[in-house]
Amino acid sequence: MIAALLCAALLVLTLGTMHLVRHVRIKRALVFNDEGQVVGIRQLEDAPCTVYGFADSGDAVSDLQNRLQHYGYYEGTPTGFYGTDTVEAMQAFQRANALPVSGTADERTQTLLLGEDAISSSAYEIICSNAHLSLDDGTLFTTALSSSPMVVSAQVEVWDETSGEFVELAEGQDYQQDTEITQESSVVDVNNLKLGDESARVAQIQTRLQTLGYYRGASVTNYYGTLMQQAVYNFQKAHGMTMDGVCGEATQEAIFSEDAISFDAYIASGGVEYSARDELIAQLLQYAKRYIGCPYVWAGAGPSVFDCSGYTMYVYKHFGYNFGHGCVVQSNALGAQLSISQLLPGDMVFFDTNGGHNSLEHVGIYLGNGDFVHASSGQGRVMISNLYSGYYNTNFMWGKRVIPL
Repeated sequence: MIAALLCAALLVLTLGTMHLVRHVRIKRALVFNDEGQVVGIRQLEDAPCTVYGFADSGDAVSDLQNRLQHYGYYEGTPTGFYGTDTVEAMQAFQRANALPVSGTADERTQTLLLGEDAISSSAYEIICSNAHLSLDDGTLFTTALSSSPMVVSAQVEVWDETSGEFVELAEGQDYQQDTEITQESSVVDVNNLKLGDESARVAQIQTRLQTLGYYRGASVTNYYGTLMQQAVYNFQKAHGMTMDGVCGEATQEAIFSEDAISFDAYIASGGVEYSARDELIAQLLQYAKRYIGCPYVWAGAGPSVFDCSGYTMYVYKHFGYNFGHGCVVQSNALGAQLSISQLLPGDMVFFDTNGGHNSLEHVGIYLGNGDFVHASSGQGRVMISNLYSGYYNTNFMWGKRVIPL
């Protein structure tokens, strides 16, 4: 049945090197292989199930995380806690598969996620660099390049930009039309752009990063791919910013600033290009942020509840660094003490929250720009705070470097 459906609905596209838009009016979604080629059409049907969202936990959430990992949208070890990392992974999955981008595991999302017809993250990246199709609900679907014009082997209607109307295609009829992208694949937060996003704003930022020497792609595109992420990493490093590869408001403001440092100037001044150590730290910080919002529980050491040292132990252990549970234990296991001015992203920060600067009572992970992430007993959750001023500045003891330079 499946084989017959795939054969009957096979679509093969070749549309040159420019991005194209194809408005295809069908009530079913297209199926792509890992090379980004359309290989069939699947029904979008809801199946009754429990809906999961932020702060939910349990084995069912672990199953969803495993499926997201299977398709390449979720990194790291499934935790069973539906945190911000799961929301972002689910949004990326929904965006790639032409579903409403809610971040919630609704019936339709689960039906597709638990099956084998969904578009993987790697396929979507290939797809997004090529041509675009849209479904009935107005969301864009994308296709890849191949060796022949688009061959439609199903009864569909294609929007013709020249005539301004839908054109019905007979089975096997070729259709080719050159037109530039006129709409985006999904709702994207242009003030917080990240890997996998697609927006005209991405092209503007790429152009600026190309001028500054950070972006090395062959051409500017609307897609936030790995080359864009690498450029942002290098820019953030050159400007002493938190290296998360995300183009948030602060990063964008710096990119378009007249004071922005070019990549060549950064290297000439003794700067070092984004390295394997930087990549490890970026992954560590991204992993640490996954647990933001998880409850604080004394003696908790994961995977969904933490105390302060249980949180740091859990995060670093994921990357092969083991130093036990407890602030004093962790500090003693590491090297020289660091002042605030010596801190680098990925370092651990220690505090005497009882005052007096005579004991270690709290620990977190330094993110950069004065920010650190920690399991706060006072706020009852994993969160981000700043140590440049106020309570944590007053009670700061020292930092310790876990990952050597």
